[in-house]
Amino acid sequence: MGRPRVHDERTERELLAAAESLLAAGGVADLSVRRLAGAAGTSARAIYSVFGGKEGLVQALFREAFIALAADIDALPETDDPLADVVAAGVVGFRGWAMRRPHLFRAIFDARPPPIPSDRPSEPGVQAFARLTAKIARASAAGLLVPGRDREIALAFHALCEGMTSLELRGRFPLSPAHDPADAWRSALTALVRGYRP
Repeated sequence: MGRPRVHDERTERELLAAAESLLAAGGVADLSVRRLAGAAGTSARAIYSVFGGKEGLVQALFREAFIALAADIDALPETDDPLADVVAAGVVGFRGWAMRRPHLFRAIFDARPPPIPSDRPSEPGVQAFARLTAKIARASAAGLLVPGRDREIALAFHALCEGMTSLELRGRFPLSPAHDPADAWRSALTALVRGYRP
């Protein structure tokens, strides 16, 4: 008879919440097993049992972040304007997610060196990118974007979203305080997708 599992899904959720708090306070450097154990009021053994160590913990955080991003994109309504839906995926989906969880954005996209090697892509990250590509494919199928270049367009779109987020989080938007950054996002992303019209 096997030993009963001591650390369940609830333990994992509690550890991830504590890890995200540490990440928000001090970045990836604060995500040591010892610090997490102290913050969560548990033992290092529990963390190793659930995640296998720091790398497994960081991978779990990345997984949760991309699942949340995909969910935000999935929650967007589909309208009669496929191009507007693509732009909304950036302005409302990506930007909304990044502004709510900037510490996760920084850990995933801005950390140098990255906590997880780039040759090990996160499956939820691939799925989140697929959500964007699907919206672009819908616009292509409607004759609004150049056909056969969905992934190229998605890559350019993502790169612009990532860059705009980095600028906004660093307070580098050269806009007046009265200017809504979302308007700048919408303008930039609209110009990008219009550049791929047939």
